[in-house]
Amino acid sequence: MSSFKLNVTELRRAAEAQGDRRQSDISRRTGLDRSVVSRLMNGRDLSLFTLMRLSTTYGVNATLLAQESGDACDEAAA
Repeated sequence: MSSFKLNVTELRRAAEAQGDRRQSDISRRTGLDRSVVSRLMNGRDLSLFTLMRLSTTYGVNATLLAQESGDACDEAAA
């Protein structure tokens, strides 16, 4: 099963376009806890809820904000 990670570069671009340069700015604008934003920026899996919140807030297509991250088990089975 595939999981998805945040495309940090794309989020930073969209956030900076609205003046949000720090994780706390992103947290404040999106309503996501700062710890969630921090974990996403450090490669944690991205939930659909969080993806949609970021996409809606920054007006970015969700497919640009999510990048598939292969699961080691799936890759071994291939």
